[in-house]
Amino acid sequence: MAFEITIYGRVQNTNNRALSFEDFKNKNGLTFWWASDLMAMLGYNDMKSFQSVLDRATKAFVSLGIPHCENIIAQQREIEGRIFQDFKLSRFACYIAVMNGNPKKVEVAIAQSYFAKFQNAGYISMYNMPSWKLENKHGEKKGKLMDYMGRTELAANLFRVTQTEERIKNKKISGQPDLEQTHSQVGKEVSGIIQNNVGKNPENLPQERQLSEVKKELKDGHKKMLQEDKTSKKKK
Repeated sequence: MAFEITIYGRVQNTNNRALSFEDFKNKNGLTFWWASDLMAMLGYNDMKSFQSVLDRATKAFVSLGIPHCENIIAQQREIEGRIFQDFKLSRFACYIAVMNGNPKKVEVAIAQSYFAKFQNAGYISMYNMPSWKLENKHGEKKGKLMDYMGRTELAANLFRVTQTEERIKNKKISGQPDLEQTHSQVGKEVSGIIQNNVGKNPENLPQERQLSEVKKELKDGHKKMLQEDKTSKKKK
């Protein structure tokens, strides 16, 4: 299924076909998508309304320990003589933004399906199962896989994503089937690296507790200690 969109009235290209997400990527030392283009793809009316999506994406990068400034880059953009604040987004940033969009919007739902299919191509080859099966295996909620990954597994997945991007860029790969095949190949290679270095399949790597759970326990423990201190002072 292609992620077909309409942006600034550009519905078709010179080959008289509907434009897709891939048609709107830019190359200038790095491959990126403009946030304002992604905003229009997802059915948002302006950058002000889309800013909350970018804010949630930024928080997701921070929680995952990924440098957001390398994936969401503030940049002035000019269109038809109008200069405005925009952002350059990496493919992974587009994915994170889409997953943080409003699924009630038809455009967002289509985009989420597009990215989920692309991501699953990498998961299946790396873990020998789609993401939903991996979630079931670890007893995790939908969309929470990365929240519980240990350092090795998280780094491997980031490596899978970035190396897929590099291969797509260097070999000038286009078209959803070829993009998914590329992600699948890289996922398989990363799986082999983990098996050789760690001695385990990626799906058998130990999970870690979510940071929010650890913080909650620390807060609860702090409250308990304060209460015990108060109790002990009263006894004296």
